[in-house]
Amino acid sequence: MALIEVIGDDNYVLIDDTFKNMIFAEKKVVSFPVVGGTYSGSVTTVSYTSTEESFPLLAINSSFLCSQTRCTRSGNTWTWGLSCNSSGVGQSAEVYIFHIPQAVPDAGGLLQLFNGSESIVFDSNLKYMKMEKQLFMTMDNATSTAVTAGRKYAAVHSKLPAFYSLLQGSMSCGPNFRAVIEQSQLNGTSMANGSVSSASYILWSREYCAAPPFPSGSYRTKDGLCMVIDVTGL
Repeated sequence: MALIEVIGDDNYVLIDDTFKNMIFAEKKVVSFPVVGGTYSGSVTTVSYTSTEESFPLLAINSSFLCSQTRCTRSGNTWTWGLSCNSSGVGQSAEVYIFHIPQAVPDAGGLLQLFNGSESIVFDSNLKYMKMEKQLFMTMDNATSTAVTAGRKYAAVHSKLPAFYSLLQGSMSCGPNFRAVIEQSQLNGTSMANGSVSSASYILWSREYCAAPPFPSGSYRTKDGLCMVIDVTGL
């Protein structure tokens, strides 16, 4: 049993000698270049190197719709793919990276908790991830949630809604060909003072003439979820 427990107003234990939480590791600013061509939005990547074995989380703060599309690992380096809508082209966003350490570092906090092995499990000087609420995302409708005005928030995309389609187009292609519209659509999040919002946007689209057999079909992940976290002061 823990020698010290920190209990919240709802009588649940918040911190004891088994405490684990993600710790703020790094903040980066990412830019979204002009891609052009079939892209109405933009894509970019951001990387983070760490010897920790646990999976890091990336949270995005942007004033325009922005999405985390993938995460890959090569050795000790994690790389995320990001995309944005047309309003973010040429603009930048902030990303916040969090990680659970294998061994909690001694940050010299006024309050420290140790387990039975005399290892630190909590240090009040560390910057722990603070989840504010969840935001449901859907391809069908824009959604939003109210947050405390004057504070800064970022979104961790737990599951991202997406839509890819190959549909018949309208351009003239002659008697033996057919017009095809190929399109990629995503959901993203954006932040404003007092709210966090989600909506869908077209990342890229193209129309071309195809020979038989004519391609068609679609893939859709309609619904998704993100965590809204408080990054004020990070």
